[in-house]
Amino acid sequence: MVINKQRKKLIQWEVLILAALALFTAALFVWLAREVVIQKKDLFDTLAFNYLHRWTSPENTAIALVVTRGGSDVFLIAIYLLVLFYFVRNNYKRHTIQLVIIVSASFLLNYLLKQFFQRPRPSLVHLDYVISYSFPSGHTQATFTLCGILAYIIWKTKRSFITKLAITIALFFYACVIGISRIYLHVHYLSDVVAGACAALSWLSTAAVIIKLADKHFSDVP
Repeated sequence: MVINKQRKKLIQWEVLILAALALFTAALFVWLAREVVIQKKDLFDTLAFNYLHRWTSPENTAIALVVTRGGSDVFLIAIYLLVLFYFVRNNYKRHTIQLVIIVSASFLLNYLLKQFFQRPRPSLVHLDYVISYSFPSGHTQATFTLCGILAYIIWKTKRSFITKLAITIALFFYACVIGISRIYLHVHYLSDVVAGACAALSWLSTAAVIIKLADKHFSDVP
């Protein structure tokens, strides 16, 4: 009985933290959209381009083109298929359904946001091939979504706290590097990248809240 009460209290705190993260990142996304897309303010985009321009070279461009493929649809889908294979093999039916819904919704959300805002790509020479709109960054949103899901899975394992934390930091760093590569290649503004991260974190936090509340509800059903 005591364990159940402690578990419920822990879930309540987790839900509150996740809800706060979802609201904060959603609010930041809305603020960015208003400032840089609607009002067309240059908050930090030019500064980011100027800073990364110092590092521009054929060698670094070649590296950036390889790195940015880590956020491409082909690469991400391959990783998701491996995760799905693991879930199906271990008969994690509920997790399989949740993964498909969360990932599909994230891709759809990015598409709808791009179509709604229709922000043109940076006017600089593009160092990578792009065809869609700029805001928010699809590579960044998709990568943060993947890394968030992988981090969630890692924290469900019985690995040590230090190991879980180290893997989570590494995943976050990886997602940030993908975003930076998009700016370096002149195909996204920094505001696009930040917005993509916010969209992913807000959606993942919301999904996690829904899952935790659903799990709590069904666990309370006699």
